[in-house]
Amino acid sequence: MKIPLNPNKKDPIWILFNKILKVIDSITFQDELARNDLKKIENQQIMLKLVFIKYIF
Repeated sequence: MKIPLNPNKKDPIWILFNKILKVIDSITFQDELARNDLKKIENQQIMLKLVFIKYIF
């Protein structure tokens, strides 16, 4: 089943996805990435967002 990409603020999938994006964009998460010796943190964040988009939708 394919989910349409019409963002509805009441849809539970979109609510979950927005929460995930907020966590990935947080400074705490960036610190965790840096602590684990990951370079180019911005690129890592974009990659993680794309992975979550793929799995959720």
